[in-house]
Amino acid sequence: MSTATAGSELPDGVSFEYVNTPETLERVLEFIRIEFRCCPKLSYTIRPGSAAGMIALDIRSVDDVGALKALYAGFLSA
Repeated sequence: MSTATAGSELPDGVSFEYVNTPETLERVLEFIRIEFRCCPKLSYTIRPGSAAGMIALDIRSVDDVGALKALYAGFLSA
């Protein structure tokens, strides 16, 4: 999360944007692989970001959105 250029809340989770490079994509995929083992109830989506050359990672929860947002609060834009 610390390499994200932006972070924001979604109604059901959080979203982070990254510069789209092969290395960044590898790191995001590794993060998802690790996180999915401990948090299989969360959904992870990689999509185009808000500008050219960016990707976004959305992390969503059906069960406990408040806990998810609290977990990532320090990485979200003010």
